[in-house]
Amino acid sequence: LSRDPTNVAALFGRAPVLARLGDRKAAIADYSRGLALTAFPQPGEFLQRASLQAAEFGTDEAIKGLDEGLARLGWMVTLQKAAIELELKRQQTGEALARLETIIARSNRKETWLAWKGEILLAASRTTEAQEALSAAIKAIDSLPPRMRTSPGMTELRAKIGGLLESSTAASGVKQESSPNMGWPTAKSIDYFMK
Repeated sequence: LSRDPTNVAALFGRAPVLARLGDRKAAIADYSRGLALTAFPQPGEFLQRASLQAAEFGTDEAIKGLDEGLARLGWMVTLQKAAIELELKRQQTGEALARLETIIARSNRKETWLAWKGEILLAASRTTEAQEALSAAIKAIDSLPPRMRTSPGMTELRAKIGGLLESSTAASGVKQESSPNMGWPTAKSIDYFMK
C-alpha cells in the first residue's frame, strides 16, 4: 500500500487483519477507502465494515454504512437483514418492520419473513398484528407443494410459529420478554428460500 495506496485488494486484505489486531478504526478506514475506490463492491465488504462500525461507533453509523451499500448495489436481502437486526438492537421496531416489509414484498417465499415479522411484533406487544403475521406465515407454508411443506426446515418453522401463536394467545396483553430474533431467518434458510 505504500507503493500503491489505491490497491483495493490490498485495502480489503489489510482491513480484517487490522480488525483482528484490535484497530477497528483503521480497519473501517481501509474498508471505506476500498469501497470508495472499487467499481464493483461486494455485499460482504459492506457487512464486515458495518460490524466494525457497530462495535466502534454504534448502530447508527453501521446502518448508514449498510444503507450506502443498498444505494450502491441495489436492493440486497443480506444487507437489509443486517440493517433490520441493527434496528432491533437500537429498539427501532418501526424501522425494522419497514425494512422487513421490503423483503416480504420482493420475496417469492414469504413464510420465513412473515414469521420473523410476527416475532418482532410479538416482542413489541403488538399481539393482534403478530397473530395476523404468524397466521399468514402458516398459510404460506400450507400453500407450498407437499414435498416442500413437509421438509425438515418447514416442519421446524411451523413448530416455531405454533409456539409463538400459543404464547401470543396465552399472554394477550402481557409484554413479551423474548428477543425479537430467535435465530431465523438464518443464512442457511435465506439461501434455501431465495432459490
